[in-house]
Amino acid sequence: WIAERWGGSSAYDTGLTGLSVIALLGGGASRDKGLASRMGGIQDSAARGIGFLLGSQAEDGRFGPEGRAALYNTGVAAVALLEAHGAGRPDLHGPIDRALAHLDRARAPGGGWGYPGEPDGEANTASTCWPLQALLLARGLGWKGLDPAIAGGFSHLGKVLDERGRAGYRG
Repeated sequence: WIAERWGGSSAYDTGLTGLSVIALLGGGASRDKGLASRMGGIQDSAARGIGFLLGSQAEDGRFGPEGRAALYNTGVAAVALLEAHGAGRPDLHGPIDRALAHLDRARAPGGGWGYPGEPDGEANTASTCWPLQALLLARGLGWKGLDPAIAGGFSHLGKVLDERGRAGYRG
């Protein structure tokens, strides 16, 4: 899925593709035979999306290009691959392991995640939610050793909630 078609930046193609794969796998649309045939096969679209995600993974586990969108892309892509793994794609274990290791290394010192390469390295809510979702899903699927990163993500979110439970960006 190409962001530039709607005026977006190509830096987000990986995240946009991941969101599409999540929708295709999780929306139950693949069980509707009529819809699947009208759309040329939901499962085929999801498989092509997964192929694109795998092709966008760097050696260090990051998905998509380096830059501000890297954690968003990696978090969303990891969730998409975890959803596919949970739906019967055990071949995705290696790429998921690399993505989870990358997310763990990218954590901000105080918990959570921020924009890669920013001098302050401060976590923000926008960069924290997708990596945290990926880690929670992975833990639910049996991955071990994720609790410190998960605790860091929740620690950041706890710092940005107001008395009514609304989350801010950094405070």
